[in-house]
Amino acid sequence: QAAERLLGARDGIYPWQGTLQASLPHDAARIRDLVSAALPRLGHLPVGGSLSVQRSASLPLVVHVHPVTPLRADFGAERLAALVLIRDPDANRLDPEVVGEVLGLTPAESRVAVLLATGRSVREIARELGRSEHTARWTLKKVLAKTDTSRQSELVRLLLQLSPGDGRG
Repeated sequence: QAAERLLGARDGIYPWQGTLQASLPHDAARIRDLVSAALPRLGHLPVGGSLSVQRSASLPLVVHVHPVTPLRADFGAERLAALVLIRDPDANRLDPEVVGEVLGLTPAESRVAVLLATGRSVREIARELGRSEHTARWTLKKVLAKTDTSRQSELVRLLLQLSPGDGRG
C-alpha cells in the first residue's frame, strides 16, 4: 500500500508502460542506465547501484537497483531481472508537535530534539532555527533534563523509538 501511494503520487518516480519513469528527464535517464547495468548482458556482469530522485516539495527519494541472478543455470531460457527498492526519507519523519506532546516539550525544545534526531549538529540546528549556538545548546540541555537523558545519543535513541504515525513507540 505504501508503494502504491508513493508511485501513485507521481512525484519523483512513477510507473509508465511497464517501466519506472522519473518526473525530471535527467533522473529518468539515470534510472534507465542503472536498471540497464543491473540486467545481465553477454560479456558483462550485472552491477547494482543507487541514486536519488528529486521531488517537488519533499526530500529526494533514494532508489537502489540490484541485479537478480538465477540460483542455477537455466539453459535456453533468458531471465532478466533487477530488484528496485525505493526509500522515502519522509516516511519516518518525526513530527515535532507529536514529540512535544509525548515528551512534554515546548515547541522550541521539540524542534531542537527532532533536528538532532535527523543527524544535525548543534551548530547546524542553531543556523536552521535562526538562533545562536548558545541558545540551541541551552535548549538542548533543557530537553535532556526533561527526557531524563544525559547524552545526545540517548535522546536520539529515545526519539527514534517513537512511532511517526502516533508518537507512541
